[in-house]
Amino acid sequence: MAIISHRHKFIFLKTRKTASGSVEVALAGICGPEDQLCPTKDGKDMGITEQNNQKGLHQANIRDLADLAVATWKNTIKSGRPELNRSLHKMRRVIKSSHFNAASLQKVCGPEVWNTYYKFCFERNPFDRLVSFYYWRIKKFKNPPSFREFALAVVGENKKQASKLKATNFSNRPFYETGGQIVVDKVCRFENLKDEMSSFFTMKGIPWEGGLLHTKSGFRPKRDYREYYDSELRKLCEDAFAYEINKFGYFF
Repeated sequence: MAIISHRHKFIFLKTRKTASGSVEVALAGICGPEDQLCPTKDGKDMGITEQNNQKGLHQANIRDLADLAVATWKNTIKSGRPELNRSLHKMRRVIKSSHFNAASLQKVCGPEVWNTYYKFCFERNPFDRLVSFYYWRIKKFKNPPSFREFALAVVGENKKQASKLKATNFSNRPFYETGGQIVVDKVCRFENLKDEMSSFFTMKGIPWEGGLLHTKSGFRPKRDYREYYDSELRKLCEDAFAYEINKFGYFF
């Protein structure tokens, strides 16, 4: 999912395994009828389920959020603003999953919106994110691969094996880069999630109570990510994740 808020002039790009589902739910609550959200009708694209409803967000509220997302599409058509209608139809053509990369979203927005709205997303320590990615991807495996086997498929060059193990599309860089350059205003850190969100709401002058719904929790054991790595696998991943490590100051 991506959110284009014309009311508050921001663009949120959803990256993988960075609590972006929680962020999009928080942002959906401040969106207006001309803003553009694109989850599925039942809210599953947001990761909203009854089981994950851990912070008092009742089913009625879940339906309200899903209805709001659908209503934005309809209201865009009725808004009388041709540029929004064009953006809507571009979004329909470009959307292929719940994640928009930066290049696709630029096509949807057009240069005026893209260049003037505040654009942000989240990144996460790649060693920790790989563990989360592993458990998310193997949920439906009857005989899941080991973490090591999965990790080697992520960082290796055997694309056929990576596809077989659902170990593809790990990098978040396409969501905030084009042509090797960061094109968003801020890549926030997952590790500072609440502080980052608080800073965003303060910057926009929007009251925020600080609550975040955990939309996709409960599928990963509560173990430190370092326990999953031996020295060899750590070195391979350090080489594979050198960009994130150097750019954002991450470490094992």
